[in-house]
Amino acid sequence: MEGEVETFDGIIVVGAGLVGALAALTLKQRGFNVKVFEGRKDWRIAAESALVSEEIAEDKVKNAVKRSINLALSVRGQEALKNVGLLEMAMKDTVPMRCRAIHSHRSADIQPDMFQPYDETNPKNFINSISREKLNGLLLQACEAAGIVFCFRHKLMNIDKDGIAHFTRKLCKKNLSQTYNDHGEGEVRIKATLVLGCDGAYSTTREALARVTSLDFER
Repeated sequence: MEGEVETFDGIIVVGAGLVGALAALTLKQRGFNVKVFEGRKDWRIAAESALVSEEIAEDKVKNAVKRSINLALSVRGQEALKNVGLLEMAMKDTVPMRCRAIHSHRSADIQPDMFQPYDETNPKNFINSISREKLNGLLLQACEAAGIVFCFRHKLMNIDKDGIAHFTRKLCKKNLSQTYNDHGEGEVRIKATLVLGCDGAYSTTREALARVTSLDFER
């Protein structure tokens, strides 16, 4: 119930992005109970609603899907996807980038002066361009198929000294002055076996950890 502390015999993953979804799926496949908490709305639902509605302008359709440049999927990234059984599906949506195009600043010609391979010893090692949205969607779908519970619109406020994670369902409005970590009591409070912070830059999980232990890091 809201206001009470829920005990969860498992791992809470904070953040449903690429890292959070991959971590959650990896842990689930290894037998752990996993819940994922994400502060934003489920962008997949917003995107689908925008695409089927003729009343929504094209720029709002683009905003509904997380806009980002494509990712460069390296050999290490491919290995991580292989470990959770998603490599073959992900590679169907990739475009190979076998080398860098090197341009001279002295040349007015738009054509590159040379091509530099990403791995000079093994030509099979090259990066692949893939849509961030497609890869994130693939990971989320696999997580849900594995039985992982997602709690969207649950923003982590803080983790107190007793290890209780405090979440709020109130989405932050734009153009309001606020700090990125609120030390107040959340509407949803959970005491889990482990909290895994995958909440990116300005991580609330990391800030909470820094308040209770000596921590040295660089952003």
